[in-house]
Amino acid sequence: MRKKLTSALAIGAFLMLANNSNATIVYTNITDTPLPTDGSNFDINMDNSGVAEFSFTDMMGPYITFETNNHLATVSDINTGQGWDVVKGFTLGTTINANSGYYDQGDGFIAPDFATGYYTFPTNVDTYLACKFNIGASTYYGWIRVNWNGTTLVFKDYAYQNTANTSINAGDMSTGGSTNGISSIEKNDFEVYPNPFSTEINFKITDKNSISSVSILAIDGTIIEQIKLNEMDQKTNLSHLTSGSYFILFEMKNGENQIQKIIKN
Repeated sequence: MRKKLTSALAIGAFLMLANNSNATIVYTNITDTPLPTDGSNFDINMDNSGVAEFSFTDMMGPYITFETNNHLATVSDINTGQGWDVVKGFTLGTTINANSGYYDQGDGFIAPDFATGYYTFPTNVDTYLACKFNIGASTYYGWIRVNWNGTTLVFKDYAYQNTANTSINAGDMSTGGSTNGISSIEKNDFEVYPNPFSTEINFKITDKNSISSVSILAIDGTIIEQIKLNEMDQKTNLSHLTSGSYFILFEMKNGENQIQKIIKN
């Protein structure tokens, strides 16, 4: 019978917290949420403070407004006098920092019709929006993953590096790794790959005695399966899972809990 985690762990399933408190990536999942077409806003609150840093509206294509001191990386055809700020799409693994190109003036579009002459936002592929925002007087960098099919913008997840003025790679969900789906604990004590996967997932462990238990979690934090690690390098067949996003929860014998998001094709 499936069981629920405690509220602390359920919340933890949506936040990738690394061991080093000075270098933590905070991750939030969104279950493929399309931008409303009724004129209402879809807000992104990176740090869960209750105040949205980025607000999206369906207006001549997705239109984004930013709070003061918050920015998305954009491109602008100012040399021809067009001047419109168009949000730039980044690929998985691209470094996001102060040099990512924040040319906006408080707002921007994703591929509006009048901008296709100088930039077209990628379509039908997961794309990352590079962002910087302030918490107090400090600046932080993060990403928002979206998919744009030319008509509808779908939001998938977002994350930020909670150390001020520290870069993050597009797609990073934990401090130990990200672009290839490999996360790490205590200097690479384990690896999980490939990610996304189709049938089997690999666990490569330096010291399996340091891990108390390994569980597969649904997005809502429900434990749907527990895995017994018998080998230091072990393949586990997860072909029975339906396509979608899951979390792997590693409960460590030292009391720490580490979470890795995985995606099944």
